[in-house]
Amino acid sequence: MEDEKYNKIKTELEGRPKQLINLEQWLYVVINTAKSIIDNTSKNDLDIVKKFANCNNTSQIQYEFDIIQGKFGRESFSILSL
Repeated sequence: MEDEKYNKIKTELEGRPKQLINLEQWLYVVINTAKSIIDNTSKNDLDIVKKFANCNNTSQIQYEFDIIQGKFGRESFSILSL
């Protein structure tokens, strides 16, 4: 079941839509982008992505993403390279 959901979201996003149509797509993009930011800057810190599992709402997820982006993001990191 989880694999089906993941594959469906992944397929929906392959066309790089200009807008995300549901919360599942948003979560996928946020978490994968955070993972990519960390992976491109400090592979030893990938466990930080697990903090998303403790979030109870989208505001907390956005907060954790902002922390990751601030800590690991660089001017040379481009979301387009994902």
